[in-house]
Amino acid sequence: GLAGGFAGAMVGQLIAGMGSGASNVPVMGLIASWVTPRRMGAASGAMVAGSSVGLIVVGSAAPAILSANEDDGWRICWFIFGGMAMLLSGVAYFLLRNSPSEKGVGRLGAQAMDPVPTIHSRTLEWARVYRSRRVWQLGLMYVAFGLSYIVFMTFFRQQLTDEGGYTESEAGRLYMIMGWVSLLCGIWGLVSDRIGRKRALAVVYLVHAAAFSIFGLWATSAGFTLSVVLFGLTAWSIPAIMTATCGDMVGSRLAPAALGFITVFFGVGQALGPIIAGAMADASGSLLSAYVFAGGVALSGAIGALCLKPAGAGGATNGEHAK
Repeated sequence: GLAGGFAGAMVGQLIAGMGSGASNVPVMGLIASWVTPRRMGAASGAMVAGSSVGLIVVGSAAPAILSANEDDGWRICWFIFGGMAMLLSGVAYFLLRNSPSEKGVGRLGAQAMDPVPTIHSRTLEWARVYRSRRVWQLGLMYVAFGLSYIVFMTFFRQQLTDEGGYTESEAGRLYMIMGWVSLLCGIWGLVSDRIGRKRALAVVYLVHAAAFSIFGLWATSAGFTLSVVLFGLTAWSIPAIMTATCGDMVGSRLAPAALGFITVFFGVGQALGPIIAGAMADASGSLLSAYVFAGGVALSGAIGALCLKPAGAGGATNGEHAK
């Protein structure tokens, strides 16, 4: 909000991105400590549904603020976002705990015969994360999500206003609709518990591929709406399933480390996506090629998911680790 030019805005976005990753990884990693593997997909799905609330709030509030304050509306929006982030960090500090033992309760979904996880930091085998071929494969798949979804979100308003003739308020309403629909995306975590992580990931990536391609190829109200609904139904399900898959692969103690490792790949995709898509749009004169590119990248994620070796995914996971 205080940026006076491109350099200031870039630094602010860099800090915001670092903060986002630094908060997302440990929060999602908490799931492995609080929930048993058989319920991890459902719990991850429920947690990421919180992102949908953010879409709803931004989709309704931001256009109103921007319309009422033409010159400084964007600064006001960023000040509000920063204030909300500080408030939520305080709430998290006082309410969140590292493990259920700190509250004197058991893990969600635990049964009487389940072993109780113990904490011995000296016995953690960190190499199991960084030397795991499956974790690396998961990271490469995460690049596909980071790169494709950020193209969709970054140029969302521009595509609607330039190609669809939408006003700012109309684009904001469609953005808010996407937020409401995305409240349902958490169901995919539960689906992954039932049918397995690789199948669930493949289906979600295919839906994303369709949504991104339609947004570019069918530049009408019907096409935009269909695209938004498709993406909303699966929006944040990939991070949820990725979190559960990390727990399946390396166990609850190392799951946060694995999630942090693959999030680096996700971040690379997020950084490259707008650069590549922007260059393609400049060269072609429209965003059509950028959205078709995003759809193709998402399709590659689906192919990668189908090639992923099972690691005790879903309901088949009975132990702490996948065998």
